[in-house]
Amino acid sequence: MDWKKYRESTGYTQAKMSKNAKAWFDLACSYRRAAELLNECAERNPRDTRPFAFNAALSLEQMLKAILARKIIEIPNRNGGHDLLGLSDLSQIPITDHQRMTL
Repeated sequence: MDWKKYRESTGYTQAKMSKNAKAWFDLACSYRRAAELLNECAERNPRDTRPFAFNAALSLEQMLKAILARKIIEIPNRNGGHDLLGLSDLSQIPITDHQRMTL
């Protein structure tokens, strides 16, 4: 299946999504909840925190994109679209040095 054509046929395109702050926010909440659930069950897989970290990072990414969409700032595509520090800088949200290092 050609997913790009499918998304275009349903109207769910990157260009449309990138301007929809609520859609980014809702997606961020979903990834956050997934991270919370993984954290609650951490004892089941104590040696691997990657699934938690991955979902937490996706939640942060989507939240930053929601902020950018709300501020009507263009959201970068491709590799720049996953750079949490870059997205944070672009969103102009003040963060601490420790938070910068974490991102």
